[in-house]
Amino acid sequence: MKWKNKSWITIWLILVCAALLVTGTYAAYTNVEYIKRVVSTKDSTQNVYFTSNFLLQREKGSQEYPLRVIPAGREKDVSITVSVCNYLQNDITKINQETISYTLTAQLVDLNNTEIHSDTVISYQNADGTSGTVTGSNLASYIHLNESTFDANGRYSANGALTGMTPSEHYYKITCPKEYISMLNSVAIQIKAVPDSSSQVDIQLMGQLRITTNVQQTTSWEGGFTGLGNDPSASTTGLDAFNYTMSGTIQQKVRLKWNADKVTLGLWSRKLFGTNITVKSVPDTTYEYIDIDVGGPGQPTNYNLQFYRVNGIPENETVADVKGYVFDLEILTTLQNSGT
Repeated sequence: MKWKNKSWITIWLILVCAALLVTGTYAAYTNVEYIKRVVSTKDSTQNVYFTSNFLLQREKGSQEYPLRVIPAGREKDVSITVSVCNYLQNDITKINQETISYTLTAQLVDLNNTEIHSDTVISYQNADGTSGTVTGSNLASYIHLNESTFDANGRYSANGALTGMTPSEHYYKITCPKEYISMLNSVAIQIKAVPDSSSQVDIQLMGQLRITTNVQQTTSWEGGFTGLGNDPSASTTGLDAFNYTMSGTIQQKVRLKWNADKVTLGLWSRKLFGTNITVKSVPDTTYEYIDIDVGGPGQPTNYNLQFYRVNGIPENETVADVKGYVFDLEILTTLQNSGT
């Protein structure tokens, strides 16, 4: 009987210890501080829903401005629009749920990335081969951003807020009269959009726009990547978007086709051709394409498009690989006597 009592006492002690262990464990995992660390009602991926057609995402504090080369003709005023959006560029259904307040700054720099100030003297070459110079303050007065000029030291600043839970975008239009276009070949514009500390976004948007007239205009439309360099074996690690330029003058219907398993044409770029443009798929392939009407009197002689990656960056990818993701423009029809 003594043995039985001792056995029950032992079993009772074991049960009490087990209960205390469970209670302690429960208390530890329901501790307020622990809950704060592991429970979140936010979608962590929404932080990437701060995008642009020309600017790329970089960590806050980064000073790396990805180069974006933008061809421009000499016969018309320059007009380039930079967007800042709260949705994924290739999927407008993926929207940041919170309002993003941010500050956008722009700075004129020379081709050595040195900031231009009021007394900086910049040399440039005209279309006829003659040379000229211009001071930083004068150049800043020729270039407008949303109809405001840069200050004498080549700076511009603006604040914005993208409303959450709905597709929202702001547009920053860079313009320069054609009389001063030659000067643009000697400068670049560094642009940065940085979310305020109150915004739940941990990246910023950055880009160095180099608007250049040093490109050949062709009669028949052609297309190709810009800003990738001339070395086909160079690595493309770190590049999450690519500039693609179409240029020409004659009125044509062309087909732009790409490998949809590698890249996609940004929504902003599609809008450049109108709201009725439909992306179509080639049966039994990974290819997609759009058919578009280009050229003719009064129409643009070039389009600056952006392709964005899908399915990540392939290992050991090179510039030559990327250039193979988009096919040469296919000319579908040409209207006779349709020069500009």
